[in-house]
Amino acid sequence: MTQPEPAHDSATYLPPATHTRSGDGAPYCPHAKPVAPGSCEHCWELHEAACPPCWERRLARLSRPEPYRILVTGSRDWPDMDRLYAVLATAVYQHLPAVIVHGACPNGADAQAAWWVRMHGKTLGVTEERHPTNWRPGGQLDRAAGFRRNAEMVSLGADICHAFIHNGSRGATHTADLAEKAGIPVRRWTS
Repeated sequence: MTQPEPAHDSATYLPPATHTRSGDGAPYCPHAKPVAPGSCEHCWELHEAACPPCWERRLARLSRPEPYRILVTGSRDWPDMDRLYAVLATAVYQHLPAVIVHGACPNGADAQAAWWVRMHGKTLGVTEERHPTNWRPGGQLDRAAGFRRNAEMVSLGADICHAFIHNGSRGATHTADLAEKAGIPVRRWTS
C-alpha cells in the first residue's frame, strides 16, 4: 500500500476536523494518542491515510523488526470483555506486528485475550504467547506458582502491560506492580 499524494505539505497539514491543544491553541493530530475504546476504527484509517505524520508512524510500526509485546494480566472473573477487546484492538492497531502475552488461565481476562487473538490474530498478524501455570509440580499444590509465572512473564519483557483488575485481584495487581518495577508502562483497568 502506498501513501496517497496529499494536496498539501506535511508542515502545514491539519486533519479534516481541526483540533487545537488546550493552553497554546496549536494544531495537533488527534490520532497521535491512542484511540479511545469504542471509537470508529474506519475514521482512524481514513485519517491515517490522509495525514502525513500518521502515515509515517504507521510505516515505522510496519517496519518494526520485532513484534510489539503486549502483556495482558487480569482477574479470573473479569466481567467487561468489551473493554478488554477495545483495549487490545487499539493497542494492536497502533503497534503491528504484535504478540499478546498472557497467563493462559481458562477464564477471565486471559481467556478473553486468547479468544480475541483467535478471532483477529490471523487477519492482523497478531500472535499469542501463553504462559500456563503448573499448580501441582510433583503432585503437590504450589500456591505460589501463579506469582512465579507472573514474574517470569514480566522478566521476558513487554512494551506495555494492560492489567484488568476486578475486585482487587491479587494476581493481576502483583503482575502490574512487577511490570512497573521493571520499567514497563502499565495501564490499569478496573471494574
